Amino acid sequence: MREEQQFSNVPTYIPDSLTLLCLRQQKGVATSIVLLADLTEEDKALLEEPAFSIKRPASFSGASISVNVPLIMKCSDGSYISRFDYHNVETSSPKHQPVLEKFRQSAIDQNKWISLYLEPGQVVTFDNQKTLHTRNGFKANFDGNDRWLIRLFGTYEKTTSEYFVSTECNHHLKIQ
Repeated sequence: MREEQQFSNVPTYIPDSLTLLCLRQQKGVATSIVLLADLTEEDKALLEEPAFSIKRPASFSGASISVNVPLIMKCSDGSYISRFDYHNVETSSPKHQPVLEKFRQSAIDQNKWISLYLEPGQVVTFDNQKTLHTRNGFKANFDGNDRWLIRLFGTYEKTTSEYFVSTECNHHLKIQ
């Protein structure tokens, strides 16, 4: 793991990169990269405090929650890495609630999105630590024609054995 990737007291492994391969596109459904430039230094300082709880996304099996963790962390180069997930982040702190709401509102502001309409066979890869991403909603029909992306996580350094499914398997990360 990269040195700047080390969140204090965060027990789950966070992959370095995310690749999305489009197998089937649904008209009008985009994958979007979110640019957040409107957070003040005060906002960033509050988001760096260990005052948030983060649940595992519903797309992963196994329920777990990390508590008292920061949402962002400043790297040595001045950039930030983030654990933000709109639907899975909470805080019980009245001091941190307004900045979490500001972060949420900023993340869903479509004027800040760079939308990518991937066609079958197209791939996009980005830094999973420094890039927020989303997609606009769509209704699945479950008729074999729905949008289908393959998601691939990558790491820059060899992952330690505690994050693998078993000691005999060194290519499937554990979902905690």
